[in-house]
Amino acid sequence: MYSRKHFFRLTLERLNKLIMKIAVWLRDLGYEIYWDDGNAQLQNYEQWYADILCWKPDVIIFESTHNQELNLARDTFG
Repeated sequence: MYSRKHFFRLTLERLNKLIMKIAVWLRDLGYEIYWDDGNAQLQNYEQWYADILCWKPDVIIFESTHNQELNLARDTFG
C-alpha cells in the first residue's frame, strides 16, 4: 500500500513525463520551446519575469504545486 505522499509523488512524475511529451510534440510540429526553471536557476521573480517579457511567448505552461504561484501567474498574465 502506498502512502498519500508517495502517491502524490508518483502522480507528479507522471505529470512531468506528460509535459515533456507535449513539449517534444510541439517542437516536432515546428514550435520553439523554451524550458525555463527559474527556481533551478535561482532567479528571483523580477529576473524570471524580465526573461518572459524578452521572449514574448504566445503560450506559457506553468507547473506548480502552490496555489499562491498559480494565482500570481493568473493575475500577471490573465
